[in-house]
Amino acid sequence: DSMQPQVEIVAAFPDPPIFYKLYANYKQDGNYLPEEKPPPSPPPPPEGTYSMFGLTYTTSDVLPTLEDEGRTQLYPKGEIDHIAELKKINRSLLFNYLQLLDILTKNPEHYKKKVEDIELLFVNMHHLINSYRPHQARESLITTMEDQIRRRNNARLELERVTEHAKARLAVAKIKLAMLSQNGSERSIKNGSSSEDVEMKEAVSETTQEDVLTDEMKADIHRLQIMKLKLDKIRDEATLTS
Repeated sequence: DSMQPQVEIVAAFPDPPIFYKLYANYKQDGNYLPEEKPPPSPPPPPEGTYSMFGLTYTTSDVLPTLEDEGRTQLYPKGEIDHIAELKKINRSLLFNYLQLLDILTKNPEHYKKKVEDIELLFVNMHHLINSYRPHQARESLITTMEDQIRRRNNARLELERVTEHAKARLAVAKIKLAMLSQNGSERSIKNGSSSEDVEMKEAVSETTQEDVLTDEMKADIHRLQIMKLKLDKIRDEATLTS
């Protein structure tokens, strides 16, 4: 047993900040009692750099320059045409690659300097592409919001169409029921039936016709239910996005 290696237990997540104890009366047995006074305000967000999971991060969301990373910037500083500069770097990469092939053919021992030049070109190209990330994030958000608006409008138009169709079917159903009831009464009077028999026949006729009309309108009601589910789903997605 003594020869077996000791297993170190490491928490999967870091401990919570120590200031969580300020929001309740803390006891060693794990029980918490509510504070009689309101809890203190949360601490202000950190500024500068902070450490998380062993890595250092900065609170300012700014793309560091190549000089900050210890690299040489090949393209001009300030306002530039990113597309033109990327094309220049791409042409330089092709040219340096051909030079590398020539060096490997004639003087293989001198390849290291040319490989470093190619690496620097790739670093500059990657840095230029990263400068487009904020623009890409804005455009992605705009596209997502426009898609949500389009789906909401389509769902609204479909719901209005199905609602109007259902209203028209209900109006036709009411007219048919009234006509059937009137015709049934007239036939009963001509046949000399009593008022009770007339009422009984009218009730049976209306019930039978209502069953038929209900079967005809089931599809409309089903479509309305589907549209309601779609609208609820779109509303939930919009809530999560916001």
